[in-house]
Formats: sequence, C-alpha cells, structure tokens
Amino acid sequence: GTVVDAVTHEPLHKVNIQLVPLDVSSRGTAGTRSGPEGRFTLINLAPGRYKLDGFRTGYLQTAYGARRKGQDGAALTLVAGQAMKGIELKLIPAASIAGVVRDADADPRSWVMIEIARKVRDPSGDVFDSAGWGLTDDRGQYRVASLGPGRYYLGAAPDTLRGSARDHSPPSAGPSEVNLRSFYPGVQDPWQ
Repeated sequence: GTVVDAVTHEPLHKVNIQLVPLDVSSRGTAGTRSGPEGRFTLINLAPGRYKLDGFRTGYLQTAYGARRKGQDGAALTLVAGQAMKGIELKLIPAASIAGVVRDADADPRSWVMIEIARKVRDPSGDVFDSAGWGLTDDRGQYRVASLGPGRYYLGAAPDTLRGSARDHSPPSAGPSEVNLRSFYPGVQDPWQ
C-alpha cells in the first residue's frame, strides 16, 4: 500500500504502520515503515480481520478508512494466500495551539494550566470534551499539539498545581490578586 497526507495527497515516508488483529485467534500486531515514496509492504500475515494504523510526527494516529481523529476506520479481512494491494492510508495532519499568558501588568505567567476543549453533542445537550492540555513555561508560553481539525475552546486556570498559600500580607500592601479561571477571549464562562 501507500501512505499519503489526507489533505495534500503527497506520499509520506517514515510512517510507522501497524496491522492490529481484530480476531482473538490471530497472531500479534505486525509492523513496518513506509519508504521514500510512501510505499509499505507487510508479509507472512495470518488470515483474519485487521485494523491498519499509521502514525508519524506531525500527524494524528490514523486508521485506514477513518476520516477524522478517533474513528475506528475500516476492517481489512485477509484470507490464506491472499495478496492485498492498492491500500491507501491517509494520515490526518495534526494541528497545535500556542500562545502566551500574561497577567494584568503584561508580565508572563508560569505554571498556568491551559485547557483545550471541543463542544460536542450529548443526550443532555451540548457539553465540553477535553481535547488536550498544557502548562505555561517560565516565559508564559504554552503549546498544545496533536489536535485534529476543528473548532476549539481555550481555557486558562490559575497555578493551582503548585499549591496555594493564604495571604498574610499587611493591609498596607493593598488587596491581594485573585486569579480566576478564564476562557479566550477573556470571559469566565465558555458559553458566552
């Protein structure tokens, strides 16, 4: 078969390919890597039903026949002595969201939890489903990778991972800063 970019249809090399058995009686997972023209070959396979997966840096792990992230794709059925040809595995390019978190004085904020979510339909209505997360570094920068195509909601939560201390500053120091969870573009409720 051949591995291609699902958007550009260009062949992809160095893609890790796995043929995962769906039948309990089948052998273990078979694997190979695509060559310079995106071509791959798997040999000496036992008859049975399989799922074909491909993964490579910069792309989502994608199953043969899947059109979006997380789909199972199509099962492949091999019979004894069969040579299956012409399989085209289309890998979906991964996306990332990156940025900088700053406080009210424009100073970078470290250790801020960044949440990426998608709105999905649920029997009870629309809900938010986590799609990824990350932490800001010492420069306030974050990057959340391996996201599929789509619309996302970004939230930032204060640095609760490092614990919280009670404010014992003297009254002359003024009111202490309170950090609230917020969503882009500066709202506290993602439904706004």
